[in-house]
Amino acid sequence: MGKMRDEQAQMNEQYYSDNRDDAALSKDYRKMSELRRQMFDLSPSTQKQADAVLTREQHGKSWRNGYGMWRN
Repeated sequence: MGKMRDEQAQMNEQYYSDNRDDAALSKDYRKMSELRRQMFDLSPSTQKQADAVLTREQHGKSWRNGYGMWRN
């Protein structure tokens, strides 16, 4: 997530620059897309790890806060 924030900041800086470099902006966008894909690929295993340590009550609280869903 930190890498994504860094890339987003770099993209914003490039996008709003007076001397915008479209090729560099496109490259930054591809990096951001790859980081999003990596995060998506990791999400199922991360959710399984969380499921393994949270109690049903804890999981219910996280679900109500929008961080997941309890699986029976």
